[in-house]
Amino acid sequence: MNLNEDLRHLADAQGIDYYGIADLCSVRVAVLKQGGDQIAGFPAAISFGIRLMDSIVNLLQKRDERAAKISYRHHAYEVINFRLDLVASAISGHLQRLGFRAFPIPASKQVDDRRMCADFSHKLAAP
Repeated sequence: MNLNEDLRHLADAQGIDYYGIADLCSVRVAVLKQGGDQIAGFPAAISFGIRLMDSIVNLLQKRDERAAKISYRHHAYEVINFRLDLVASAISGHLQRLGFRAFPIPASKQVDDRRMCADFSHKLAAP
């Protein structure tokens, strides 16, 4: 099994629905501007996601109702982002044990209030 298959298997085992690897070489300037040398030193990014439950997405129709809003925020953001962060940590740890450098980016953590952004744009890594 090659490294990509190994990582995909690890992601699948943790409930990941979407997975891919992006080459960041062509967007290095954008990564450098947003995340600095620390993040721009990585030539590739692993991107993964979890499909939201239909019953939770359907709550968007009732977004003016307080209970629906609370439920949606909890399940669509807090729970899913926590799960994504756990997977990022597991994959990064696995890569490090294999001798690779890894830097897990939080699923939803704003680090620059002026630009309202994180250390790295997840959209750049999404294949």
